[in-house]
Amino acid sequence: MIIDTQLGQLKVNASNNRISSIQFIDEPNAVQDEQDNTVRNQLIQFLNRERQDFTLDIQLKGTEFQLKVWNEILKIPYGETRSYKQIAQAIGSPGATRAVGTACKLNPIPIIVPCHRVIHADGTIGNYAGGSKLKHELLNLEKPRRRLNQDDYAQDALQLAQTLIGKILCKRLKSGLVIRQRIAETEAYLGEADTACHASNGKTPRNAPMYESGGITYVYLCYGIHSMLNIVSGPKDNPEAVLIRGSLDARGPGKLTKLMEIDTSHNRIDLITSHELWLEDDNTSLPFISTPRIGIQYASPKDQAAPWRFVVP
Repeated sequence: MIIDTQLGQLKVNASNNRISSIQFIDEPNAVQDEQDNTVRNQLIQFLNRERQDFTLDIQLKGTEFQLKVWNEILKIPYGETRSYKQIAQAIGSPGATRAVGTACKLNPIPIIVPCHRVIHADGTIGNYAGGSKLKHELLNLEKPRRRLNQDDYAQDALQLAQTLIGKILCKRLKSGLVIRQRIAETEAYLGEADTACHASNGKTPRNAPMYESGGITYVYLCYGIHSMLNIVSGPKDNPEAVLIRGSLDARGPGKLTKLMEIDTSHNRIDLITSHELWLEDDNTSLPFISTPRIGIQYASPKDQAAPWRFVVP
């Protein structure tokens, strides 16, 4: 069974919903299984942050030592970590820290047997069969987080543009997968007095979403090609918004919306209640700098020079 996930493709070997192995693969021509079944659904739900544990039957095969390690790893709660040394001590082999690391690397059922939760005592993450980047992503997936709410979006655009750096933009795709991108670049647009803002000439059918209360989307086409995602901020009838210019993985507003399958059909979405598009905060803080905004030559010299673009270098 091949399953496409937001972390890449998984090859799952299972019989009668009993799993014997999960492998991280990169086979562009592999045909994925889109049928609803218990295995696929639970893995997708876990990676969507809609499930914290599994009720799947697994079949672990290995040495007596490996089985002790893997069964101890199964006891680590969601969102917590243990060191290799702690696992070694827990199974009664305090001098076998290195062997624990090897057993983790040979774990045949990653994710379900959560060896990504085993790290070095100094806090570094150690090796992982799927690579260190994937281990980081799985650990970040389990970090406590909250959904941004009305109070967050009630800030003025200048404040919100800075607040959103490091926040997570979440989009549920048609396949049911939820993809997440950490925001790394924003621009603030501050109402009718800002000559770079779409509301500078007053309310129109196009910019009407900007006049709503903060927390809804304003999506428009640039050059008839690129969808530009903006987040309305502040009180009703105060047309301010923040342009999401990019993420850590997609630098550029058009690249980001293409990656996340966001287009003008996502205009006026309520980010507070939507199950399709929303933002999360996991308390990650990213350093950023401020610069003048980009591509606003039509604005007044004063507004062109305003340092209202915020970007992670």
